[in-house]
Amino acid sequence: MTRVSVFALLFASACSGSVADNTDSDDTDGSSAACEEVTAGDDWAWSGTCIGMTMGCEIERDGCELTITCSGMDMGLPESAMVDGTTVMFDDGDDVTGCEGTVEDANTLNGTCDGDCSWTLER
Repeated sequence: MTRVSVFALLFASACSGSVADNTDSDDTDGSSAACEEVTAGDDWAWSGTCIGMTMGCEIERDGCELTITCSGMDMGLPESAMVDGTTVMFDDGDDVTGCEGTVEDANTLNGTCDGDCSWTLER
C-alpha cells in the first residue's frame, strides 16, 4: 500500500505543471503571440491589381490559419493563408499565385503576388 501511495504522489507531482509550462500548446482561438491578430468576419473586401476588381470576402480564423471565401466570380484566388508574426503567406490559388503580405492591423492586410501585382484585404 505504501509503494502505491508513493508512486501516485511522484506521478502526480511530475504531471502537475501549469498551462504556462506547456510550450507545445495548440492555439486554436487566435490568441497566440506567434501570429498577429486578424479579425474574422464576413465583411472583408479584397481589391488590387492582382484581382482587377473589389470582391466581398469572409475570413475565418483557426489559430494562425486563415480560410478566405469570396463571393461573386471565381477569380482563382488563394483560399487559405498562414500568419507568422506579421507576415501572411497564402497557398496558391488556381490563377493567382505567390501571394504574400503583411498584417497592417487586425482589419487590414496588404501584399503582392507573382508578377508584382498588389492586393489589399480590408474591412
